[in-house]
Parts: sequence; C-alpha cells; structure tokens
Amino acid sequence: IPLPFESPGISHRLEKWSKVSIAQIPMGQGVAVTRLQMVMAMSAIANHGRLMRPFLVSQLEDRDGRIIVQYKPEPVRQVVSEATAQQMVQALKTVVTKEGTAEKAALDDYTVAGKTGTAQKIIEGIAGYAPGKYIASFIGFFPADKPELCISIVLEEPKQGHYGGQTAAPVFHDFA
Repeated sequence: IPLPFESPGISHRLEKWSKVSIAQIPMGQGVAVTRLQMVMAMSAIANHGRLMRPFLVSQLEDRDGRIIVQYKPEPVRQVVSEATAQQMVQALKTVVTKEGTAEKAALDDYTVAGKTGTAQKIIEGIAGYAPGKYIASFIGFFPADKPELCISIVLEEPKQGHYGGQTAAPVFHDFA
C-alpha cells in the first residue's frame, strides 16, 4: 500500500531454515506477517490464486463529488495455480463446520471459508514465549465459492479462552 513504514514481515529464505524449521513454520513459529499481508494471502486463495495489489480507497473525489482518481483492481502475480486455490477453498470451508475448528464463524445465508489461529505471545527482547499469553485469530471470506469480502479478526490476550475458534470466530460471525 502507498503508506510509509509498512513492515516486510519475517520469512526466512529456505537456505536459512534450521532442522526444526520444517516443524515450526507450519505452526506459524519463525515467521511473522502483518494483518494486511495475511488478508492479501487469504484473498489470493479466494481469487483463484491471484495476488492483487491492495489499496485503501476506491476513488478520490473533489468537493463537488467529481471523481479525480479511480483505482481499479490490479493483479500482482499468480501465487498458486487455480487448481491449488480451489482445493484450498474446499479445505477452508471445512473449518467452519461442526467437524472444524471454527463452527462459531458460520453464517446462516453464506458459506464461509476460513482459518483459525492461536499464537503464543513472544516476550519482547527475549527468545521465548510469555506463559499464558496468546493472540487468537480468525480470517475468512464469503461467499466461499464467489467471494466478495475477506475479514480478519485478531484478539490480543482474549479473556474467555485463547483459541481462535473459541474467541475470534464468534466476533467474525457477528461482524460478518
């Protein structure tokens, strides 16, 4: 986005992975992303594997309501194949079922595709995690098979539990 100080996140090159990286990275340890980066990634899956350039407004108008600049969707690149994206959508739809981790994110009138997250908070300046401190999240899009909206909910140190499906999924439901 055209704003200063956007974080690049943390994603180490494969050559820098350690022997335990292959176990840690799938759980989200050893990587860091911003919420915008996470929404972009989830939206790429929803958009048949195409990563789109994010923007904050759709248009700029003058005082009289005339459109000065209008921004159009702009593809960046194909990040996964359409077939892979479709398989991911099918898998993400199961998350919001009775058998999944985020049944509380389900909507009555739309099929949701999404993913829960539960992360231990790191202790600033020390290589370790704060005991009993978590960040819970749920990110989803709907309608799952023809997406219009992607919503990311992040709760820092939630009080009523710490799992994303238990705490952030109901917030997603209410917001959606």
